[in-house]
Amino acid sequence: MREQPHLLGARFFFQPTAAKWLTDGTADWFWPMAEKLELPVMFLSIGQTPLFAKIAEQHPRLPLIIDHLGVTIEAVKEGVVAQRIAETVALAKYPNVSVKLSSPPLYSAQKYPWRDMDDHIKRVFDAYGPRRCHWGTDYTNAIARATVVQFEHAQITYHRWSLIRTRFQLQPVLRGIEAEPGPVLSTLLDRALRTDLE
Repeated sequence: MREQPHLLGARFFFQPTAAKWLTDGTADWFWPMAEKLELPVMFLSIGQTPLFAKIAEQHPRLPLIIDHLGVTIEAVKEGVVAQRIAETVALAKYPNVSVKLSSPPLYSAQKYPWRDMDDHIKRVFDAYGPRRCHWGTDYTNAIARATVVQFEHAQITYHRWSLIRTRFQLQPVLRGIEAEPGPVLSTLLDRALRTDLE
């Protein structure tokens, strides 16, 4: 895996169909291999964050990163955001676990500035500290939405181009930007592609 030129880590969302992999042994081979490679692993699950305590303890050199504060849209719908935050905070005792502070606007039950998320963010930040809290890459999308709510009559059109890895794949993006100019928020690892986009 490390031989792949732009592989910086792995990211998993253990949705209901894949959730059993955490308990039935399916994923057991992966953790020691990722630890040996020191490959950061980002994860999100629906109510299974506590299962990562055992993984963190058994693989202390495996960097584990909890995605989106450990909260999902399902947690919001079920009214268990505080419980999911508590599960995230419980993993802070493992030094190899960190957390992405991302998606609060999407999880808030309030309008901008989403004050009902303040205590949750503070609780996570206090548990992990500044060195183990990460800015989430989806935050640019949330911030773009945040600024839009301040302008009631603005008409915004979103264009999303995912998984752009080659110049060929970048061409439709460039044509789209040329056809409808405006601000562009992007995350591109490949320096040459970033230069083309600029």
